[in-house]
Amino acid sequence: MSGQRADITETGLLLDEVDPEAFIADKACDADPLIELLEERQIAAVIPSRKNRRS
Repeated sequence: MSGQRADITETGLLLDEVDPEAFIADKACDADPLIELLEERQIAAVIPSRKNRRS
């Protein structure tokens, strides 16, 4: 169901449309693939870590 899809699944597509200096999000976006994408594009990730993140 499309209404149940997590926002993070569309983040990469949205980032293709803009060229931000920083990406500010909540803990729901604390995912390695997204953070790696942001690092590749030299976008500062301002995302608090989930409590179970080890590194």
